[in-house]
Amino acid sequence: MVEKLLAVPTYKKRYLAHYKTILSEMITSGTYSTDAAAMQTLILASVTADVNKFSYQTLSNFTANLSTTDVSSSGNTAPGLTGLMSARATYLNGLADFTNTQPVIASIASLPASPVVGGNVTVTANVTNTTVTEVYLGYRIARNDIFVKVKMYDDGAHGDGAASDNVYGATIPVMGAEVQYYIYAENANVGMFSPARAEYEYYKIAATFEPIKAGELTVNEIMASNTKTVTDASGKYEDWFELYNNTSKTLSLEDLYATDDNTNKLKWKFPSGTTIAPGGYLIVWADGDLTEPGVHADFKFSSSGESCVLSYASGDVVDSVTFGAQISDSSYSRIPNGTGSFVIKDPTYNGNNEWAASIKAINEQSTTLRIFPNPVSSTLNIVDEKVSIETVEVYDMLGHKIISNNYSNQNNVSIDLSGYANGMYLLFVNKESKIKVIKNN
Repeated sequence: MVEKLLAVPTYKKRYLAHYKTILSEMITSGTYSTDAAAMQTLILASVTADVNKFSYQTLSNFTANLSTTDVSSSGNTAPGLTGLMSARATYLNGLADFTNTQPVIASIASLPASPVVGGNVTVTANVTNTTVTEVYLGYRIARNDIFVKVKMYDDGAHGDGAASDNVYGATIPVMGAEVQYYIYAENANVGMFSPARAEYEYYKIAATFEPIKAGELTVNEIMASNTKTVTDASGKYEDWFELYNNTSKTLSLEDLYATDDNTNKLKWKFPSGTTIAPGGYLIVWADGDLTEPGVHADFKFSSSGESCVLSYASGDVVDSVTFGAQISDSSYSRIPNGTGSFVIKDPTYNGNNEWAASIKAINEQSTTLRIFPNPVSSTLNIVDEKVSIETVEVYDMLGHKIISNNYSNQNNVSIDLSGYANGMYLLFVNKESKIKVIKNN
């Protein structure tokens, strides 16, 4: 495996970068000797008291072997640690792989210095010393995350100043209260990390966040009795509530709390780094299963009615909804979506609440339009003997357009749904008539 990996030039350059750091920090510097002496002191009493050690494992050999003294037994020789490491350093420093000049990474900066969660930050660095072939930025939000790697450019178009000035830049999203990052550069022969021990060590950017104002984020839909509508990632039918971002900016839920109890508004805190894109949705499972995939709150709803409140520790309330007794597998939803009053209706999980509200429009706009068969397994026929069919669009229940067809003076058309998953879809004819279609093999 090592042979295969080192046959890939960029992997070998990264390997050499780390190995040169080990050589410099541990071997050439003599740090290994200090560490070894500390270990020797730690086990000295146990070695002295051990009655089962081999004959050559004498206390004098144990002590002397730490330096340059070789210990021989039965034709085998254990070289003295200092002598071994000194020879190893001399050998490695004589190899071309270890004498090639590494890139120099300096003047690392981030702008803005205190970025806002949900915004962006640009990282720059001056990279010089031999012709650089690639520069990358690795970043993550939380310690257990995998570093995401993006290329840095010296083209004058990535926050890097002028083109070809040895300043490289990249802009990355700020998705949490802290951004952890490092920079890697390589030339034709070897790579260099900054900090040198990346990814074990890394630089940090502390981010700030703008508190969400009332109306910007709303509790958009609540299902307090989910018996057969939709399952979470673990395959369970659980209560849930949907949040909607009413703005054109990414909202950070940093330090925001949710609760089902008006007397305990700090019951559950959103996970650090949680954001909602502009016009986006977030489903929170109200089931108390905090270890399961997805976003799960530490409370459950009562189908007989209670509350759903979003607030900060300061007492500022972002949104508050109180609901009465609920019907199983129906949702309590805002109409219009994101801003309106609540009604009990068919659920529109993770999507616009007005989809379901508009299904009846077909009966009001065209009395001659026929759709069959419905439910459909493959081909859906669309017929209107009096009104020409000009456009047909099909959306899934998340609001994604999956089919868009244009016609000219057609009264009878068909669309193929055989390649799509079973479920409910919304059919738009001439951008007016809307029909719920059930796909079922």
